[in-house]
Amino acid sequence: MPRLLQQIGAILCIVAFVLCAVSHVTSFFCDRLIGSLASVLTCLFIPAFVCLFAAGLCQWAAGKHRGRARNSARDIQSSTKFLQRFGFLLLAYAVLLLIWEYRTTGGATDAAILHGQYVYTYKSQVIRAITEREYRLFPILVARVMSAWIGAMSVWCLVGIAD
Repeated sequence: MPRLLQQIGAILCIVAFVLCAVSHVTSFFCDRLIGSLASVLTCLFIPAFVCLFAAGLCQWAAGKHRGRARNSARDIQSSTKFLQRFGFLLLAYAVLLLIWEYRTTGGATDAAILHGQYVYTYKSQVIRAITEREYRLFPILVARVMSAWIGAMSVWCLVGIAD
């Protein structure tokens, strides 16, 4: 039973990573996509989060069943080292992307239209006026950051399962 739960958790982590990767890559091409297709593709991080949560539950349940026994085969250790490095790179990328997005938007939590003008807002306070293009790109920036974070966490969850 613990082995099956680990396999299900690993598959869910991989599915979450793939969904985040598709969402992230799509966010760079959203200007060229047609209307609602762009918003659907950039919101793939939501089902990825659900998969990641389910994978965490599988890992927790497998840990409850198997105790603290660890498999120390060399092939698992080498793949775990690769996943750890890859997860660290993804986490560093996600942090840098978050900083870039924060600097780009000025710390905005929303983009809105007030009195016929596009603005960035933070807690209902206007930060600055923006262009229509910046207004359209704000949800895409948020989806890009979220997909990077959840993608990095799915790799770290996979490291926990493989460890």
